[in-house]
Amino acid sequence: MKLATPILGLLVLFGAVALSQNAPTTQHEQQSFGTGHRRPVVKHPVSLSDAELAALRQATVREVAMMGFVSSDDAGSPSIPKVTREGLEAAVVHLNAPAERDLVVIGSSRKYARPIMIVDSKGRHTTPDLAPFARFPFWVIREEHGKPKVVLAVFTNWMNIEPYAFKDHGFAGIAVSGAMAGGLTVFFQFDGDKYVFAGANSD
Repeated sequence: MKLATPILGLLVLFGAVALSQNAPTTQHEQQSFGTGHRRPVVKHPVSLSDAELAALRQATVREVAMMGFVSSDDAGSPSIPKVTREGLEAAVVHLNAPAERDLVVIGSSRKYARPIMIVDSKGRHTTPDLAPFARFPFWVIREEHGKPKVVLAVFTNWMNIEPYAFKDHGFAGIAVSGAMAGGLTVFFQFDGDKYVFAGANSD
């Protein structure tokens, strides 16, 4: 009888360890990504597979505005360089199921920066060489039928995964903001195939 209590305690301990190993870790994953002055952007980076890198290269990175996507071929806008692993940061996120490998990928190096034009006090157009005044490509990848698929690709300098807001088809919503006129925040929701414009607000 005296051995029953220690043995029971060990069983409870082993059971707790097993549950903790099988429990999803989504509550600890990074959900907010900003390309301010600090690098790295991603707290727990992961490597990209060749297939994931190929998916990035095939995707068109879009500009966003109050009413959603705008043309990525605006006059004077530099084109995005060839996507290579150099200068990319990737983080695992969970848009839907804990077992799926979804990714936020950021081209956070200088070569990917797309500066914005501002007007100085004398009416001259200038391009500040500061991270808060530049946009960077952000890609969101999810695995579909065993293959990576880019479901959102935008120029911004801040992205937040919204587990509850703008949730659709079981997928978390996504908000992007920064380096856009009027402190604009644009929201996207999943339509069953990709992320689409869901709304916007301005500070």
